[in-house]
Amino acid sequence: AIAFAVRYYDLQINLSLLVMAGLVVAAWYLGRGPGLLLLGMIWLSALILTPSQSNASLPIWIISQISVLAVFAFIILLVSGRRSNEQALRRQSELFRTTLSSIGDGVIATDVEGRITFINLEAEHLTGCPSEDALDRPLAEILDLHRESTGEPLRDIFADVRRNGSPKAENEDLILRSCKGGEVPVILNAAPIKDVDGAFLGAVIVFQNVTSRRESEKAVLESEARLLQAQKIEAVGTLTGGIAHDFNNLLTAILGHTQLALRKLPKHDPIRRSLIEVEKAGDRGAVLTKKLLAFSRRQHLDRHVIDLNKAIAEMLSLMERVIGANITVTFRKDEALPPVFADPAQIEQVV
Repeated sequence: AIAFAVRYYDLQINLSLLVMAGLVVAAWYLGRGPGLLLLGMIWLSALILTPSQSNASLPIWIISQISVLAVFAFIILLVSGRRSNEQALRRQSELFRTTLSSIGDGVIATDVEGRITFINLEAEHLTGCPSEDALDRPLAEILDLHRESTGEPLRDIFADVRRNGSPKAENEDLILRSCKGGEVPVILNAAPIKDVDGAFLGAVIVFQNVTSRRESEKAVLESEARLLQAQKIEAVGTLTGGIAHDFNNLLTAILGHTQLALRKLPKHDPIRRSLIEVEKAGDRGAVLTKKLLAFSRRQHLDRHVIDLNKAIAEMLSLMERVIGANITVTFRKDEALPPVFADPAQIEQVV
């Protein structure tokens, strides 16, 4: 158009070219409505300000004006439509990138040759490679995956997806080695990107950091182990309580018959000394039974005023057997300690 205007210099032609350029710029940057409005204003101004030099009849003049308006209006609609389509595609692309950048999983997209065309923020963080370094590089250079159990590198994900043409999942035993030297356990899903005709355009790889999930699973397993141990302890306590209760019944019979025998024997009978030792042993067994019942928590509270120093001193022998011979227990009394109102068995249980 410029070459034509220079070659055939004419004021009307040059003005037409300038008007066309102005309308194109207005339609591109302002849109369809402002472009058509500007066309109407220019056309009315031309009718008012430009003197008529045409000798054509009125119908031919009207047809020529309508033709000029139609041509310029078509240019405006074409340019503004193209601009609108480009803006819609740009908004859709920005929405797509914003969405993929906002999700908590790493996302990498490649072209048909396996070169990276998109990498979101989480993928940058997990791989340790910023987008400006990752774009247009082969996928295998950025996504360094290995088997956790063997350390064997994972074969090319892109090649598998391209060859099979179907999604591929790796849900366990994967380690992602970062470009900065770190290692992260991940699970991975890869799928082909196809157009409406089914032609292969590239691949998309989605991978997730499962460190927190593994820690949660480990915590669950530890909780289950602690629960099992608590159940075992509860079972031992129940068994201990049952045995202590039966043993206490036996001690009651032993002590009862011993005391009856002591009453019937003369004071100087030699057998009396042996029965007294039996009674002492029975009393010690009763104390031990009481402690076992307290351990199994099957004894009712028996609160009264006690001396803590004395109560703890009496249980040292049992404590030493519980904690083992490789630990030494040192007990320091507080002579100024006041008495307390409590159940001695519960105090022993706390200690």
